Amino acid sequence: GLVKRHANYVACATDNYLEIYRKRKIIGPYIGFFLLGGGEISVILAFFVCLNQNNIPWLAVILSFIASLGGGLVVYLTFFTLLFGHYAPVSNPIRFNRKTGKVYLYEA
Repeated sequence: GLVKRHANYVACATDNYLEIYRKRKIIGPYIGFFLLGGGEISVILAFFVCLNQNNIPWLAVILSFIASLGGGLVVYLTFFTLLFGHYAPVSNPIRFNRKTGKVYLYEA
């Protein structure tokens, strides 16, 4: 049969409002951080290998240095997204106000 997910459930129901919890899925930043972090380590290693060679053109050294800076920025932004998602509230509830007919979405 079908497996019912408990990601959305009624948290509170009164005469004034109905609140439904929504759970976020934040697996993407975790995967991205570790994949991009591994790639960044490889680029930094390639930069130091380029510096250690005798007959390598300086353009390769400069390009590997710029790639390591750009990769570091991408990894930093991914890490910031990961931490923001990890420490945000677990639920982003939806609240339906029955008297006014308004819907409130809470986003971290």
